[in-house]
Amino acid sequence: MRESEKTKSELLKELAALRARLAELQNECKVKPKPPAASDDHYRQRYERLRTNIPVGLFVSNQDGKLLSANPALVKMRKYDSEEQMLNTPAANFYPDPADRDRFLRQIRNNGAVTDFETRCRCKDGSIIWVSLNAFSFRDENDTLCFKGIVRDIT
Repeated sequence: MRESEKTKSELLKELAALRARLAELQNECKVKPKPPAASDDHYRQRYERLRTNIPVGLFVSNQDGKLLSANPALVKMRKYDSEEQMLNTPAANFYPDPADRDRFLRQIRNNGAVTDFETRCRCKDGSIIWVSLNAFSFRDENDTLCFKGIVRDIT
């Protein structure tokens, strides 16, 4: 029988069979659902574990010399009793030679980052250590120039 000679009933059956096959193919092609994404809280916890346990100093400060954050390794390196105590100390006090801080600020402002910036730092007890800083600049939500960085004791 030629296509043009099929009855309406035969065409409807064929159409139903094609629709059924299309549904089967669509089911086969469906993308498997992805596992649920980890929550923001999960990532915050992972970051906090890293910040707390990494054996190098991590800091956040602003251009005015206010230390905004210091991890336990940096607190210990600088011989402070707590992060809070360290945060209450102006960053300028960490540099025995103010010219070193000026040099750091000039380089990070001009380049957006510093790499292997070696300088002397004063600890809470007055002792001096040599450190290597790697840091970058960014602007916070108030458009204040800030710095995030890593500090390694190279004494």
